[in-house]
Amino acid sequence: MENKNIGMRKVLYLLLAFLVAVMIWFFVDETNDVTVERVITGVEIIYTDEDTVLADRGLMLLDDGTDLTMDITVRGKRRTVSWMDNESVRVIVELKNITGSGKQRVPYQLSLVSPFNNSVQVSDRSISMATVNISELYSKQVEIKCELVGNVAEGYNAGQLQMSHSEIEIWGQQEIIDQVAYAKVKLDIGSATGSISETLGVQYLWGECVALYSA
Repeated sequence: MENKNIGMRKVLYLLLAFLVAVMIWFFVDETNDVTVERVITGVEIIYTDEDTVLADRGLMLLDDGTDLTMDITVRGKRRTVSWMDNESVRVIVELKNITGSGKQRVPYQLSLVSPFNNSVQVSDRSISMATVNISELYSKQVEIKCELVGNVAEGYNAGQLQMSHSEIEIWGQQEIIDQVAYAKVKLDIGSATGSISETLGVQYLWGECVALYSA
């Protein structure tokens, strides 16, 4: 019994020693001004004015050839820096000054989110300016075709399909939109016993069409 008590005391002493060591480590880390550097990868670059100013000028931003992410090196207290990830950094590029197509280098604004903005410094960046690939924005009118799914209920006659739009305008790169033959919507009438009106999403394209089916 005495040996068992001695063994328990040893275990308690070891646990106490471990806790004291951990507390000392945290105390030293906080009181000593220990600074470290850390590389944060995959920081998303946010582009503004793409759907407003740029589109109004007949231009569009292409993902291919455009810097979408960047890496930065931050410097600060070890404990603070260890909590950071790629969402702790904001990189914003304004496209409002772009007036033509082609690859271009534009400045960006980099900032750290709170609370890191007051305790961490950026010591290095993988790019000094952001490269953007700008293309001309083309438009095209394409026919909308509606696919009916289901059948009218027994004893009812099929009526006529009416759509609010017979065509839709699509926008994008010329080589891509030139391949689009038509737009397609799908209307599920189930076992219709009356008129059905639905707002349908155009498959693979922007926009929507309202279809009305009368049974």
